[in-house]
Amino acid sequence: MSQAAQDHPIKLPGFGLPLNHKPESHFPTAVDDWFQSWPHTIRERCMVTLMEEVTLEKDWDSKAFSDSAISDWKKRVMAKKWRRDDGIRHGDFTETMFECFIEELQGKAKLYQETGIVPVLDIEVRLARSDKAITPELNKLLQKAAVSIQETSTRRMDWNAGKEDMSGATVSTPSADCVSINLIDPNMYPLIYGRSRVLPDKEITLDDSLNHIAKGVTIPTPSQDERIHTDGLMGEQRTLWSGISQWLPTNISFPDGVNAKITSYINNLHPKDHADVYPLLEEVVTRTMPLWNVVYATVYKDTMPCDMRMDWNSGGLEFPGTAPYDPLNIKDDLMNGLIDDDEWQRRTNQWLADQSFTRRPEPLLKKDKGYGADKCILTPESIADKTVMLGEVGGIQVVVKMSAVYLTPENPVYDSQSEFALDGALNDRIAATAVYFFDDDNVTDSRISFKSRFHGLHFEEECWYNDGDERYVEQTFGFRPPAPSLQDVGSVTMREGLMVAYPNVLQHKNLSYRLKDPTRPGHRKVLTLYLVDPRIKVLSTANVPPQQAEWWVREFARDNGQVKGLPKEVVDMVVDNIGDIPIPRADARRVRDEVVAERRELEKGVGGVLSAYIVNVGFFSGEGFDGDESVDEEDEDEDHQSDG
Repeated sequence: MSQAAQDHPIKLPGFGLPLNHKPESHFPTAVDDWFQSWPHTIRERCMVTLMEEVTLEKDWDSKAFSDSAISDWKKRVMAKKWRRDDGIRHGDFTETMFECFIEELQGKAKLYQETGIVPVLDIEVRLARSDKAITPELNKLLQKAAVSIQETSTRRMDWNAGKEDMSGATVSTPSADCVSINLIDPNMYPLIYGRSRVLPDKEITLDDSLNHIAKGVTIPTPSQDERIHTDGLMGEQRTLWSGISQWLPTNISFPDGVNAKITSYINNLHPKDHADVYPLLEEVVTRTMPLWNVVYATVYKDTMPCDMRMDWNSGGLEFPGTAPYDPLNIKDDLMNGLIDDDEWQRRTNQWLADQSFTRRPEPLLKKDKGYGADKCILTPESIADKTVMLGEVGGIQVVVKMSAVYLTPENPVYDSQSEFALDGALNDRIAATAVYFFDDDNVTDSRISFKSRFHGLHFEEECWYNDGDERYVEQTFGFRPPAPSLQDVGSVTMREGLMVAYPNVLQHKNLSYRLKDPTRPGHRKVLTLYLVDPRIKVLSTANVPPQQAEWWVREFARDNGQVKGLPKEVVDMVVDNIGDIPIPRADARRVRDEVVAERRELEKGVGGVLSAYIVNVGFFSGEGFDGDESVDEEDEDEDHQSDG
């Protein structure tokens, strides 16, 4: 950290404060201070999977109290082939599970009727989904706004074909090779260390942002020490902080305590050309806040903790009847010194395990959970209370992204080719994300899949096992040690009109989708809002003036009139030779490519941290878990010797 940066009145991470500065009060991060405290059971995953499916049905909230609908759901779930239908090995559903499921469903139905929000995949943390957060009228306005943004940006559009950069394309629809575009891209014109300029002593507003282009002091480049992350569990050091960039969020306040007001420009959304879009996004943020509050308060200091459906340590392998003392008749070998005590015990335990069945944990009804269960119940009042999320800051910072995917009969499938990852780099301090699908035409539903890291050491220390219980672990939790302490949580279905918010302690992955009718084109447009942890303010568009050279040229022409009438080639030559700030678009594309490449490497490093701890309880054979190791007929063998 340079001395010059430290001397300025404004001090934020990377500018006056170390890049990796972390106050005592903050939203936990997956690589530092958050684990799922216990591994969730397969049965709990089956319950949240069914909940996710049922709450997508029309009128599900009224059906939850209908005997006929409940009967139909029960028939369906009891006949379900979990591995075939949902990819869940050893999945099952018992009478007790269904009784608890209906009790939980009815509670969520009441909450949905009052708030329009459904908690989904709620295993220790909550995701929040809603089909009522955005009104149909607002949805139509967002569709029009996306068309306007795309039309006014056609000359400089970034078409992401995965093969070559087609920025500057003059076409308004993609070719067969160009399937996705970023209408608002946080990787374009981000905060660039060693290049971007920061206003050292004041913040700019939305109205005067264009007047400050090229003003400020250059932000220093962070030191290598600031970029190093030390894993508190394993002690390993990795470079996880970006040395190139940070996304630039917009500042948002709540003057009346409820409605959002954007106070600084949105990066890559011109404050004049698209002045009509800003109020729309303000309304979206206002309507997103309750979902973010559910997500944030669930994780932050367990303010609104998730209910624990079952005691994960209450199962085990059980032998039918009384176990014989020497079932293999090898006691004489022991007495004669042919084998030692440890070998006799190992063989005996293995025989008992082979003859035993798996007793898996069952969920508990609310009345049986005892003290503390009421604390886990969400209410309209707790969802509306933003004090936990906002604390004393009173405002938030949000990174905005808008994207579109176009499919054609020649290119009918969208495959994101993404890996499981967290959102943003550590520099961006993303606490939660909200994804809203606002324009679907002739495309199938999409799914977002999630993974969670559990506390592997705690699992090893607290679980009580005997030799041979590896089958119980696999049939109960879905993994076979030695294995990383990561579990699939499940996935959520997304389509037009649905919004989902999730905490950035879960890794996620977008799954593929395709054209419904392969003979005609289709598209999908998505708005993604990334919530910066309100407890860690970062450099934003209130601190960094616009960096787009095109914006500067227009402001210069307005003030001086010297660019008007010049041939386009001359104007382009001026733009391309401005210098470091503002940034010509061609240079911005180059920087974007560097940013994306570095962030992919950082994602690999984060993935390495999250998968570093290998659960390896001492009695296991040492053979690694093979995801393909299974029988072919689920209903014939997969639940053999289990209670399911």
